[in-house]
Amino acid sequence: MAVEVFDSVEKIRSRLDGAKFLDTHSNRKKALEYYFSKRGVVQLDVGTSPHTWPALIYPTRDKLATQVKSLETKHKEHSSKKWNWQMTHLKTSSNQLIAHTQKIVDPLYWKHLSNVVTDKEYRDSAKTIDLQPTLMADEKYRPMMEAFVHNPEYRKQLTEAVKTSPVYKDHKGLGKHAEDRRQLKMDVSKNIVEKTGVQVKENQAHLQALKELLNWSRENKYDATEQVKKE
Repeated sequence: MAVEVFDSVEKIRSRLDGAKFLDTHSNRKKALEYYFSKRGVVQLDVGTSPHTWPALIYPTRDKLATQVKSLETKHKEHSSKKWNWQMTHLKTSSNQLIAHTQKIVDPLYWKHLSNVVTDKEYRDSAKTIDLQPTLMADEKYRPMMEAFVHNPEYRKQLTEAVKTSPVYKDHKGLGKHAEDRRQLKMDVSKNIVEKTGVQVKENQAHLQALKELLNWSRENKYDATEQVKKE
């Protein structure tokens, strides 16, 4: 058995008289090209016909099986991360619609609406802090909204603070603040989905290549792993 090292399909063709076998298995050829693109090298038994796929000596069967298992774990983690952030993005993007739907059956919304219609002081305060009804469905703002609607003293203090406190000097209203938070969450989740999407595709391509090489190594009539150990 004559074993030689290769790091490109071109070198295989040059050494093995055109390596006609490469054209008989497109998936395996693609796997080799991908493996070489990642700076991988293979050892082949070159003492066979150029029309027959040579035995793959290295990477060994055990090495390929270990790499496949490790990459499958990583691929599962990246896929799960992508799915979770996709759900975050979807939930965030639909929050406004959900909030509009929920407010129709929310007693707090109707109490707020009643106050707006019947109470000028309440109406002016709600305008000052930019109270948007959709905020009632937001867990962060719900307690504040309940206190604003039901507690005149709290409403007065909050309105006065927004008007006079230096802390609220550049305050653009609760509605704008909530929208900025929502948009930031949308942007972050979209960015992570895109990045993990690239990782998922790369893992898929890498897995396909390694699995094809593993299938090739299993076609050997002898244990290439043991052969490498002896050498």
